[in-house]
Amino acid sequence: MKFLVIRMILLVVFASTIVSCTKDDDPEFTNLPEIYPLNIGNTWDYDRKIRLMYKDESTAVGVSTTYKDSTIELSEVFSEAVKDTVLEDSIHVVIIKSEETAVNGKQDIEGGVDFYMNKEDGFYEYIFTTIQLTDVRTNKKIRFRNQDYNSIAELKERLGYNSLIKKIKDSKSSFYPFKSIEYPIEVGNEWDAGSVSYTLNKVKKVIGTGLIEVPAGDFDVYEIQTFWDWGLDGEWDQDVKSVLYLSKYGFVKTRFELWNLARTDEFNNIIDYFDVFEEEVLIDYDVK
Repeated sequence: MKFLVIRMILLVVFASTIVSCTKDDDPEFTNLPEIYPLNIGNTWDYDRKIRLMYKDESTAVGVSTTYKDSTIELSEVFSEAVKDTVLEDSIHVVIIKSEETAVNGKQDIEGGVDFYMNKEDGFYEYIFTTIQLTDVRTNKKIRFRNQDYNSIAELKERLGYNSLIKKIKDSKSSFYPFKSIEYPIEVGNEWDAGSVSYTLNKVKKVIGTGLIEVPAGDFDVYEIQTFWDWGLDGEWDQDVKSVLYLSKYGFVKTRFELWNLARTDEFNNIIDYFDVFEEEVLIDYDVK
């Protein structure tokens, strides 16, 4: 009888251990990236979806919203690490070429050539600092935070490149590095993401780990979120959000959200309001 009681106690303890075990205790879950896989010949193929959700009135972020209509734009983005090269005789980078193919409708096609490099302290993107940010268009279509833009792509450019303005003036180089990922990759890491302008503060932070499923498979990932403080009021904005999901095979998913934009007519009158939800998911890859 005593033996049976001891056996029952051991079984309970063993069962409790199994129940309390989390993915953090699973060796497969710790199969996370140490650096971004930046080898020549690596390819990534993504499905990209942009959902524009229209509403009658501007609604604060977090408040339940009833949408009256929606527009979905679909495309496929194929990226490949095509070449090692040197910029300005000293900056060693890898060229990643991207091509976007529209699947339905007419949309802002993104793509082109980007320059990346793994350094000891992080994964860097090199931006050509002569990008022209001067607004020469007069017939704007959308409004965000009382500023008018011609397209979502233009607004995203402002969110990403506005921080270059001061550094363009001070930089002796035509290329400026932005740290996309800080090494070693650890939950809680936070780093500057180009916060040098007088109107925009922007940081990235590794907010956690997880296991996500996309068409290309199931991946252990780090979740890297970008935080904006537009206007430098000391609080992170709630109407713009970006999260990257990084596996040892590269980014397997990205999410980007913009809340409370307005469509305007040719006379600058507001037609209606809308939110933007953009997502890219990995559908195929070849990583050496």
